[in-house]
Amino acid sequence: MTSRPPAPPKRQQAKPSPETPATAQSIPATCRLTPADGRALYDAEWLLANGLGGFAMGTACGILRRKYHALLVASPRPPVQRLHALASLDATVTLAADTGQARTIDLAVHRLAEGWSGEGGGFEPRGDLLLASFEHDTAAAEVRWVWESAHFTLTRTLRMTHERNSCAVRFTLRRTQSRDPTPLRLAIRPLISLRDFHATLGWCDPQRFTSSSTPGARGGSTVSVTAEGHTIELFSDRARFLQERRMSPQFRYDLDSERHQSDRERLFIPGSFEMDLKPGEDAAELVIAAALHPHEPDVSLFSGPDHPRARHCSGVAQRAVDRAPDLEPCLPLIRSSCEFIVRRTIGAVDSVTVIAGYPWFADWGRDTMIALPGLLLCTARFDDALACLRTFAAHVSEGMIPNRFDDYGDEPEFNSVDAPLWFIHAACEYLRISGDRAGFSGPIEDACFRIIERYRAGTRFGIRLDPDDHLIAAGDASTQLTWMDAKRDGHAFTPRHGKAVEINALWIHGLRSLAEMLPESRRAEARELRALADRCAESFILAFLDPSRGCLHDCLYPSQSAGRTTWTPSRDIRPNQIIAAALRNGPLDAAQRGSVAAFVREHLLTPFGLRTLAPGQEGYRPRCTGDMWSRDAAYHNGTAWPWLLGSYAEAVLRADDFSPAARAEVLRCLAPILQSLSRPGAGGGGACAHIPEIYDAEGSPDQPQRPNGCPAQAWSLAEVLRALHLATAREA
Repeated sequence: MTSRPPAPPKRQQAKPSPETPATAQSIPATCRLTPADGRALYDAEWLLANGLGGFAMGTACGILRRKYHALLVASPRPPVQRLHALASLDATVTLAADTGQARTIDLAVHRLAEGWSGEGGGFEPRGDLLLASFEHDTAAAEVRWVWESAHFTLTRTLRMTHERNSCAVRFTLRRTQSRDPTPLRLAIRPLISLRDFHATLGWCDPQRFTSSSTPGARGGSTVSVTAEGHTIELFSDRARFLQERRMSPQFRYDLDSERHQSDRERLFIPGSFEMDLKPGEDAAELVIAAALHPHEPDVSLFSGPDHPRARHCSGVAQRAVDRAPDLEPCLPLIRSSCEFIVRRTIGAVDSVTVIAGYPWFADWGRDTMIALPGLLLCTARFDDALACLRTFAAHVSEGMIPNRFDDYGDEPEFNSVDAPLWFIHAACEYLRISGDRAGFSGPIEDACFRIIERYRAGTRFGIRLDPDDHLIAAGDASTQLTWMDAKRDGHAFTPRHGKAVEINALWIHGLRSLAEMLPESRRAEARELRALADRCAESFILAFLDPSRGCLHDCLYPSQSAGRTTWTPSRDIRPNQIIAAALRNGPLDAAQRGSVAAFVREHLLTPFGLRTLAPGQEGYRPRCTGDMWSRDAAYHNGTAWPWLLGSYAEAVLRADDFSPAARAEVLRCLAPILQSLSRPGAGGGGACAHIPEIYDAEGSPDQPQRPNGCPAQAWSLAEVLRALHLATAREA
């Protein structure tokens, strides 16, 4: 696949009629991979979340490639303080157990830091060689593995408990041939970590852990393991438990190695659950449930064909399709969107927020507000949208909403110039789409006006309205306040202080949108907001429009001379201008929107997102690889971002009044990223039914655009979903 952008549609081509809008291609509900898919089994990742910020995540073949991969990452203080609790439940099957001909087949696969002999790391054991298939089923909210041998088939199925820090795994052992007299013994060994999910244990001593087991009244067993004040409990209603207390070999997580992060650890094995399949028995089933205290293991997750998490996600998706039938091909994507919507408890108040990305991000203000229309408004989750807006409205400080909350507490951090403006956008979209004026009035509306007041008067980081041109300026050379915020060891990789194009477009759009939402009784306030927006828009066109190139300048940088400030436009070709071309109440007319969209198409559009810098420009990085410094340098200097496809799509549609040709162009643009959902791992990564944070800036048949960053990113999925809705809805 090349990174060449698709050609614009030719006007003489056949067009769908307005009565029959173009439709999105269907996204498969189940992602299935087999050995025929080759390396994709190794590269493809999967995700199941629990609605609290906790999750399970791993690879299709079962190998742990990240320190975040686990069957249970819990969130004791939703959605943060996340704890990597249960790394794996590894299975062995012993043929002819308790006889002289016993042979054990280990179905696990791990990458060892060193081999069993202490030399040369590799893959050991090699259960992946017996793996027949892997499936991620969005409708069932579960993942399944099937291993096959000459004597047996073993199926492992994982489910997460909805809004609880627990999971359950069902093992189904079947004989390959009925009436085969060979005794079979299934043994399951838990690999337990109980650590901060950002850390690794290294060469950990078993004395860090205490463990105990208790036999159940009807043959089951309960096992408790404690470390550093955290306790995980595992329960099986059928298996006996044999205590062992040992450490695993040291594993190496190669994806963390690539990022030059901590990548090695030993995990605690308290023993193994065992169950026998006796001669005359063709199949047996074993369920192991695990929970972080104080939650309790719940084996009832497998008491029926579905379970609460599946019913919740499928219910959300069906309600969205009932309201917007054009979204029916996107049902799996809507179910996946549920993974990002989580509970946040602040003090005694239970609310809603958005996880920015799995596995390592928590909830970020900017990401939440950008993702909110796609995740919550397109899907008609109005109660959750309102709760989310109220969460951030309650934390407005000096006209700013939190850019993020601390991972280990509730302390907000205020370091974003655009997050408050995206809040106004999301709030006004909520009222426009839901019609809920009562919900909008009060704290949310008040927060919008507090933001405007402080931006006019001035607030943190030099964010202020310039009285000379009514444009918003922010920061200095040491700050990173826009979404292009990569900074390491004091070095800002993409300095955009001064007057940034999308900040001022959002400012104008916010003023006009808020004026539009005010009731008739507040006409005077609305007129004042529109008048200010019009003055800003005039200055915007004069300052940012570059008629010679048909584009917008990315940023105006300040310089001082003789006591006066002059503003010099950047010549960088960046995608932030597409936001200005997309906003409904932005500063551009239809022709200007079209010109910017065409310019972005020519220089920045790739099959999987918009580049953050055009090829050939100073600082351009075609690949996002290496240590964290190298990755940060590439992060906003070439690297393609899928979330920007939402604004690109909206700009194309608004430039041509949502014409059939414009809709068709948007669907062609989105086709590659939608196709990637049905073949995760094919390009070297990606998660089933999810869209990653970033892609490399360039690709070729020999070296395709590789997905990178978080394998599952909220605003990536949200903006693609929103773009699909805009392109296929019967009404613009």
